[in-house]
Amino acid sequence: MTDYVFTTRQGALILLQLRFNTRKNIIIRTQLSGRLQLSIPRRFTQNALDQWLSDHETLLEQYWQRQQQLLSTQPETIWFKGQCYPYVVSPVCVKVGWYGDRGFVLPLAMDKERPYRDLISWLQEEAQDYLLERLRYWSQQLNLRPVSMKLTTARTLWGVCRPQTGIRLNWRLVGAPLWVVDYVCIHELCHLIHLNHGAAFWQLVNRHTPHTQTARMWLKQHGSALFIPEKRW
Repeated sequence: MTDYVFTTRQGALILLQLRFNTRKNIIIRTQLSGRLQLSIPRRFTQNALDQWLSDHETLLEQYWQRQQQLLSTQPETIWFKGQCYPYVVSPVCVKVGWYGDRGFVLPLAMDKERPYRDLISWLQEEAQDYLLERLRYWSQQLNLRPVSMKLTTARTLWGVCRPQTGIRLNWRLVGAPLWVVDYVCIHELCHLIHLNHGAAFWQLVNRHTPHTQTARMWLKQHGSALFIPEKRW
């Protein structure tokens, strides 16, 4: 990956992260790190890149503005195990607390971003048990054993399965309903048999969960809310 700064005709700066990992298409993704991710063909030349950026300046500006709006927006609620909860920052609270329907209480600190970092740590600890327990359960049910099971901080994937390194689940799934978590676990486990997304793969997934379409729709509709802006969180 390479960091790159693109200057528009109006003099605005757009921060890019270049990934030379596609065959022929160029893919733009917003990121919570403050940069736009640009996936480009492996053999793309500098001249070809400069020309593409110039030709698609308006599109880049639209993505950049969308990303800046996301980073400047503080969520009103927090997703946890499929439900949205309110939160408050309290000067008398010393650690993150979750009180069911009443929501979260975060400790106040001199560093304004500290309460949200504490919340991230709390959610990651909860994810360690909640998500990996479901993955182990489905591993037993399907009799499919990955070489390891861990969590990941990936920004674009809910899960990944590689025969050599095992299965990684995105910790942010701690915000999703159990049936969505189960779908992702089953999806990744089935990749131990089918490495692609062909018909046989989807037949195997659907054999073990009735929630394939609804889970994918839930992630499409609500998934971005689980990716809390890292600038503030």
